[in-house]
Amino acid sequence: MSNIINNFNEGVDHLKTPQEKHFDKKDIQTHLKHQLLENYIIRWSNVLGGATFAGKFNKIHFVDGFAGRGSFHDGEAGSPLIAINHLFHLQRKFYELYQSSNLRFIIHTVESYPEYQSALDELIQTAPLPEQIKNYKGKFEEHLPKILNRTSGSPALYFIDPFGYKGVQMDDIQSILSQQSHEVLVNVMSRSIGRNLSIEKNRAEIKKFFGVKEIPDDIAKYLKISSASDKKLFMGDMVFENLESSIIGLFKEQLRIRFEADSIFTLSKRIYSKINPMQYFHLVFATRNRKGLVEMKTSMVKYEEQKTIIEDTFLRNNNPELVFMDDLFSTSGQLSNYNYKSFVIDFEKHFNNTGVTGIKFSKIVDYYLQATPLPFRDNSGKSIYDYFLRLRGRGYFVRTEGGRAFADLDEHENIIVRASLPKSFVNNVPDDDGAQDDQEPTLFNF
Repeated sequence: MSNIINNFNEGVDHLKTPQEKHFDKKDIQTHLKHQLLENYIIRWSNVLGGATFAGKFNKIHFVDGFAGRGSFHDGEAGSPLIAINHLFHLQRKFYELYQSSNLRFIIHTVESYPEYQSALDELIQTAPLPEQIKNYKGKFEEHLPKILNRTSGSPALYFIDPFGYKGVQMDDIQSILSQQSHEVLVNVMSRSIGRNLSIEKNRAEIKKFFGVKEIPDDIAKYLKISSASDKKLFMGDMVFENLESSIIGLFKEQLRIRFEADSIFTLSKRIYSKINPMQYFHLVFATRNRKGLVEMKTSMVKYEEQKTIIEDTFLRNNNPELVFMDDLFSTSGQLSNYNYKSFVIDFEKHFNNTGVTGIKFSKIVDYYLQATPLPFRDNSGKSIYDYFLRLRGRGYFVRTEGGRAFADLDEHENIIVRASLPKSFVNNVPDDDGAQDDQEPTLFNF
């Protein structure tokens, strides 16, 4: 009898769509994705929560555009529950510490799948502040104008995490980022896009996702590789990593095109695990606020520190006989290998010999945050702030004016940097971060 029941259950399971199976049990990629989301929600909400005392706003919005059912059947939290737990806890904490605090977090959840809508309704009913949760039944793109009308004028983080790519358009992302203090964290599922590009009826949706009239040739090549049935060929292709960078680069570039180059910042993180190597995607973050860029970069650095622990825990709970080994796409190794000498090499390449006008310190910070693994500040001393102060201390080769508040992001626009590093300067920089800088080069070394 038990065999009959098991066979029946297996048959029912086969009838489920991939989207339905997704919520049976939280997979490793979702654990990793939610860890980065949680890291940023904590930092973002604390920074903005403190800013409410200035009286500029008292509401902060979190929008989950593809909310799902709120939690998994195995009891693990989904993104709506993660937001509820952290944001409402912080609101209560602020009120307990400061009785005059009028901080309010408003959570918006959007879901089109009827069964998940019911689960979200139940979740909201048991939440500590149900009146501060708005549930929209239907498609994200249909409800976006109404939600934007409600979030306009206050800070907002939009988490856009579709099951695939449909229902997300670059035009909509532009509309969100056009609002003051609005940020987006978007799941770019390159594998899903690759599987569907060959289907004629899906191409229009993919073009809307990227905001392009035609898919560039290098992207089309990547999508073809990512659709390969031979998994060994796919994972072993020599050009794979470059092509994957191209598809994320296209998404970021389309964001930059729609705004002035100086007014949009982007970061991306590859969510990948050797535990399940055929499922992966990128989370792409975009903001028009430098403080948001700094906090997300710090969140990503912390994520890399947590990643192996999360994978080890997942294996112990699910496959205790397996031993986990780190993957080659992890950026934790990149941060370990990027030292002060790497910083100086990049500085010499991009910011040296800037002439009389010099360059704003904010431009230097923006570059290192988006193009290198360094956070702005870190207790380890391995950061943009620490490396720049070390470089500035090397005599008259790097001079600044307009202020010395290098730790204050609001002052970065006012600090002008003029650099004239001699050609031999890099050669005198030790390879070891802990070593002392060599003797400053003399005029004869120029």
